[in-house]
Amino acid sequence: DLHAARRAAEAHSQAKSDFLANMSHEIRTPFQGLLGMLSMLRDTGLDARQIDYLRTATESADHLLALLNDILDMSQLESGRMTLAPAAVELRALLRDVEALMRPQAMAKRLALHIDADPGVPERVTLDATRVKQVLFNLLSNAIKFSDHGAVVLDVRGAHDRNGRPTLEFIVTDNGVGMDEATIGQIFNRFVQGDSSRSRRHGGSGLGLEISRNLARLMDGDIGVTSKPGSGSRFTFHMPLVAAAPEPAPAPGASTTRLAARALQVLVAEDHPVNRQYMAALLEGMGH
Repeated sequence: DLHAARRAAEAHSQAKSDFLANMSHEIRTPFQGLLGMLSMLRDTGLDARQIDYLRTATESADHLLALLNDILDMSQLESGRMTLAPAAVELRALLRDVEALMRPQAMAKRLALHIDADPGVPERVTLDATRVKQVLFNLLSNAIKFSDHGAVVLDVRGAHDRNGRPTLEFIVTDNGVGMDEATIGQIFNRFVQGDSSRSRRHGGSGLGLEISRNLARLMDGDIGVTSKPGSGSRFTFHMPLVAAAPEPAPAPGASTTRLAARALQVLVAEDHPVNRQYMAALLEGMGH
């Protein structure tokens, strides 16, 4: 009976994951069309009040899409269908991308943002840039959300695990509200948020840290945290350090000139009519 009950529970869990993945995809597709049309509307000569309405609508749609993406990621992780796409990456260029996205959030709260990589860390490493950025965005967003003064710092350095293998560490430190031991023990659990009053103000699914830790473990790493109430928090995301070969230099005499811009005939394969309309308008606006 116990074996039968377990098999039934696993089947129900798999059915739930499949349902969430399918529904998240079906909902996300029209949302992409909605966001595309909102972006096109922005360029149609609106007055100040209409621009304000459009900004609010876009922010709401972005927030809903972020929640859907969290649900989709969680269902893919649960069902074992999420895969990584590691490739050679310029690490410091990746960090510049992260800084460019996070700095406006920090500036809005008058927080300093410092991102630095130890000189000993290789210039090129092999990793899944999209998923590493996703983890860093989550950790930095939380640090900014729960800080009202001081600085948020991302330090990147090389280290070694207990078996002596090289690792890459991303350390996010803040001067925020901090957490007690009970909270630390629960923040990686689903739908748990460290400061519920702030989380309600700022929104969020309560899935971010669970997704981030699962992604870190999918990359053969993990996330740890140390914190004290009133003294800020320190999150450490570590993963194996795999150096990549330097990018080959261009061959002598290789042409670096770009083709002159010209009108192109572009074939778009898209089964959603709103997305087709958006892509047509976008391409026509670019002269194609």
